[in-house]
Amino acid sequence: MEPFKNKISPEFVQCLASHLDQTIVGFQKTAFEREILGQLQQLELKQRARLIADVTTKHLPDALESRFSILRSLLHSDPEGAVDRDSDENGICGWGMMPLGMIVSDTGLNDFDASFDLMKEMTKRATAEFDVRPFWQKTRKERSPS
Repeated sequence: MEPFKNKISPEFVQCLASHLDQTIVGFQKTAFEREILGQLQQLELKQRARLIADVTTKHLPDALESRFSILRSLLHSDPEGAVDRDSDENGICGWGMMPLGMIVSDTGLNDFDASFDLMKEMTKRATAEFDVRPFWQKTRKERSPS
């Protein structure tokens, strides 16, 4: 049986890189793949997702609206059954959503509406359970008496 961590595979990294290359002008596809693939094999599932999220974030625009627009454009065009499917030429879905969700929760905490609008679309293709938690924690902290 193949290790579960391989749900986020070198093939997924190459698929994501291809989609980013089609979306971002001047995207450095080879450098992106090299930075991730050089470390991927030794990492476990969540570490793989974190690495991909961190490297992808470096290649995205700083402006949240632009960043989220790109992430939205990466989503699989057919959400029906996408949770159980691998990412492909039609977009990112299934376990490939894990690093994308991390980017939303890492960078969108100050824009709840935009973040949750995007996560609503992402959850049609996989769960965003872990990505909702930072928003919940931030809200809980803001509401607690000082």
